[in-house]
Parts: sequence; C-alpha cells; structure tokens
Amino acid sequence: MTDVYLLIIDCLRHDMVDYEIGGQPLMPNLKRFSDSSARFRNAFASAPTTHFAVPTILTGVLPFTLHDKQGITPDVRYLPAFLSEKGFETYGYTTNAVTSHIFGYSRGFRIFHDFLDSSEISWTYRMRKKLVHFLENLPPGKRRFYDALMLPVTLFMKLTGWQLNPEMMNYKITRMMDGSNIIDALGRDLEGNGGDNRFFFLHFVDTHAPYAPPERYMEDLIPRKYRTRSYLQRFFHMVYRDEEKVLNDPVLRKRNLDLYLSACKYQDHLFGRFLEMVRDESGDTDPLILIMADHGEAFGEHGYLQHRRTKFSGPHIRIPLIVKGPGIENGEYSGLVDETDILPMILRKLGLSHGETEHDPFGKGKDMILTLGYSGTYSLTTRKVRFISDDTGRSLYSFEDVEERSPRNLNDEVSSLFERQAGVVKERARSSLDEREVLKDRIRAISSGTLKK
Repeated sequence: MTDVYLLIIDCLRHDMVDYEIGGQPLMPNLKRFSDSSARFRNAFASAPTTHFAVPTILTGVLPFTLHDKQGITPDVRYLPAFLSEKGFETYGYTTNAVTSHIFGYSRGFRIFHDFLDSSEISWTYRMRKKLVHFLENLPPGKRRFYDALMLPVTLFMKLTGWQLNPEMMNYKITRMMDGSNIIDALGRDLEGNGGDNRFFFLHFVDTHAPYAPPERYMEDLIPRKYRTRSYLQRFFHMVYRDEEKVLNDPVLRKRNLDLYLSACKYQDHLFGRFLEMVRDESGDTDPLILIMADHGEAFGEHGYLQHRRTKFSGPHIRIPLIVKGPGIENGEYSGLVDETDILPMILRKLGLSHGETEHDPFGKGKDMILTLGYSGTYSLTTRKVRFISDDTGRSLYSFEDVEERSPRNLNDEVSSLFERQAGVVKERARSSLDEREVLKDRIRAISSGTLKK
C-alpha cells in the first residue's frame, strides 16, 4: 500500500518551523517532524499568491506559461487526475475557496471536500468572484481592456472594504474555514476506505489573514479584549482598508504579527492531529508526506503586509518544504528548489514516468528560480543573488542577505540581462514545461560579476 499526503499550509513562512517564544518552539509538532525528515532550506514559491502557486504545485508548470486563467483547466496535466488514471484513490480537502471546485480543483478526485456553503458567503464576495472570472475570460481581442476595467473595480473594493468585507471575515471567524473541518473529514474518509494506493491533498487556510484561531491559542500573545470576534472583524477590516496605519503603528503592527503567530500555534495543533491519524492508519507502512506552503507572508519588512500579486520579498516567497517517506534520507538540503519540483518529486518516488529533468531536488537543486507575478513582475533567484522586478522598480540582493536590507547597485545593462534570462525561462517553459538548458554560464557570470562590483 502506498499513501501520499500533500499538505499545503497557506501563508506559512519558512522561518516559522524554527520560530521560538520563550525558548520553546512555536510549532513543536512541525519542528519535531522536520527534524526527522528531509528539509529543503532554499525552497521558493513559483508565484506570490495562491491563485497561481497551487496550480504550479499540482501541474509542475510555471505560472502563466500555458494561460493566465486562475485555477485548474482541462488542458493541463493535473496530478490528482494523473494518479487517478494510474489506479490511485484520490481525496481532496480545502478550506480555501481559491482551491475549491469553483476553480476546477475537484477534477480527478474520487472524494473532494471544499466545505463551501454559499449561504454563508456574502453576496458581495460571490459577485466579486463572478466579475473577476468574467474579466479573465474575455476574448483575446478584448484582453487589452482587462487592466483598464480592473483598476476602478479594485479601487472601489479597497475604498468600500469589499476586498474583505465584514461578512466574509465572519464566515472565517465563525470557523467555517477552520482546518479542523479538514481533519474531521479526513478521519471519516479513512474509516473503511483502505486501498492499495491513495493520494490525499490537504490545503489549510488557518494561517491566512484574517488570523482568527480559537481563543485559547491567542491567550499567551493577545490580551483578552482583543480576542473577541467583533474586535477581530474591526481590526482586519482596518488592515485591509488602511494598511499604512498598521505599518506605521508599532502596537498594531505587533498585534497583527501576534495574531499570525497564534494562528501558527493552532495550525500546529491541527498538524499534530493529522500525524496521529496517519500513524494509526499506516501501521507498519511508511507513507510519503510532503508539508509546504504555497507562499509566505509579509509583516512590513519591505513596506507591505500579507502577500501581494506583484511583490517578492524573501519572507513572502521563501517557503517551508519538508518531505518524509520511504527511501528519503533525512537531513537538510540546501539546493534551490521551487514548486515546479513537487509533481516530479512525487511521481519519481512512486516510480511513475514523468519525463526527464535536468536536476535532482535532493542533490544540488536548480541553478535559478523564477517566481512570476502579475503585470509582468517577477523575481530571479540564483545561488548568489536575488533579482526583483516588481511594481516599484528593480533591485538586486546578495543571496546571503536574508533580510534584504542592502540592495546592490544596478545599471540598465545588468537589468536587461536578467530580464532576457527571465524571458528565456518563460519561453522554454511554454514549449517544454521544464527549464532544461536555460541556465548557462552567462547567468552565473552575471551574478558573480555584479557582486564583485
């Protein structure tokens, strides 16, 4: 029997695995699991938001290389559907509407839970999704109107709080998006559903804003008067409508972080329940377990909160990736890996054909990581530098500059070279769905030469 568990913890920063409070791990269950597993220290998201990061994880295809629609479309190789064709029983669980059946994620799953109850979601949220879906599916000849249409729509949502209205926050805070729903459903499905080969996809959203764990997980960090549902609604409404106020107020900024840390504590509790369930189910058989985030989260380190479609700071796109299973050597791996590696990694461990790749994630990894955002923004990460082209301009950092506090000087020639390399990667991905033969001596020369200046 082969069981595969792929867990995505939305917005979990890579540094939360080792984070401590008062000398004690913030996430002890995840920390212990990490210490006895293969841990990839330099794993990066392929996109800065869930809309395109999770499709990359489940298809192995870089964002925007086949299309620019959100979700899963019938024209791409999709891991659950592929495994189902190979005889696997497939189970999906998500509390994130972005990875629900609405966006095509149920394809290929024998059983799929997304816990969506449309009566609990405000009409404004549903209308926004319909509007975005309509604009994204405009005929090619009308695509040029997309940005012009979205600008006033986005401004309206921001000014009115429609971006995350109180009803939607209430929907989460009342536990409809609680990860315990996933654990409970998994437990029910495991009873009496034994099979030779099974694949489980679990997408938790408890560490996504608004951070609203059960009150007992906030006790050590959040004063009682700030734990109420009514206050949390007001607080996160303020965060979305007036981010600058939170960024410029040390007390509010710390409270925002402490709420996130509280959510991480709760997520760790859920992970502990998951591990107990898997141990009871697996017996003497070792399952293949992958724990990761779709992207990280920002807390003002570079002038913004949470995660944006056109931003690429380290805390935002660097992700935890922990793997445990038969034949996998425990320890730390320092090679560069990204979300395009997940599908081939799983298929390789299952002994299924997936095509040739030019690198081994458990070896030296890739020479360069490309993270693609909206409106042509992106970042390139090599073993020496990180180049960022976002909505504020271009910047270059040494890879060792974890805090990204010391940007390197850039000139137009260097910028254009990086841009050309990004274009090569995207074109190769469109034609072959991998990055073979893309990274040559030139990019390494650019990296080392720039750092010497």
